[in-house]
Amino acid sequence: MTEKNLKFDSLWVLDKCLSIRLERGGEYGDLKLYKKDVVTLIASEYRGGPGENGRKEEASASSKDPAKAPNEYEGAALLKYRVNGRAKYLPIPHIVAKPDIYGQ
Repeated sequence: MTEKNLKFDSLWVLDKCLSIRLERGGEYGDLKLYKKDVVTLIASEYRGGPGENGRKEEASASSKDPAKAPNEYEGAALLKYRVNGRAKYLPIPHIVAKPDIYGQ
């Protein structure tokens, strides 16, 4: 494990607050991180939990009350993460859109 407890929390982009989940080599969720790990951060409006008939459904953030980032930032997004329980913020200067991948 890393020397410090590191957790990724939220991403603010386009007046929305997105939740973050991790992916590493086909594993998802609350992963223990090790030095030199390479992980993918997946930002989504999905908040989890079953919907009708046990299906998982996506829950959008309320459009009446867009989430405001806790800090002013320049760039495309703001990432919130925690180191040993203390909140830290990292501005993301730009986002490059990739084409959708179907059939995976």
